[in-house]
Amino acid sequence: MGSGVSKNKKLECPEDGDPKRFAELMKQYDAMDKDGDMAIVGKECQALADNNVVGRISATKRSIDQVKQELGHILLLINAEKAKAEIDLENRFCEKIEKVKKDTNEKIGDFQHHLDILLDMTPDERIKLLHHTISNNDGNGITFWEYYDFMLDRPLYPPKVKLATCSPVSPSPITTSESDY
Repeated sequence: MGSGVSKNKKLECPEDGDPKRFAELMKQYDAMDKDGDMAIVGKECQALADNNVVGRISATKRSIDQVKQELGHILLLINAEKAKAEIDLENRFCEKIEKVKKDTNEKIGDFQHHLDILLDMTPDERIKLLHHTISNNDGNGITFWEYYDFMLDRPLYPPKVKLATCSPVSPSPITTSESDY
């Protein structure tokens, strides 16, 4: 049975079509059109429907595989970018740490230089520094009010002030002992 479309020459192959492929499709269509009404409906198209679904399943599986491959590629790119960013971040922090260390060492060097100057001062240089720190009258003595302002927030010296022997080990040029109190 069938529509006989393949035998009926009413349909012609399109000008840009493949005549061999056209003939094959007409023959297949004729085989599916069991009642010959020139339309495949219901059960007549079951095989075509099954093949269509199988094709879609295959295409969907290929799409899933393609997406997985793309994901793998994207993850490689992201991980490479992440690794580079981690290296860049590590380098930036290393640079910051080195800068802080350098700045700190410079400050310590400045303080050490100042400390060395203080430790090497002669008694006359110490007096000159004290006058310069406390007094506004060019070394002509320290007035009571200058002394008062200077000592207001400092502890009182013991009655007998003993100047320290300056050595690089001692951080403070003035030391007292318990017996001095």
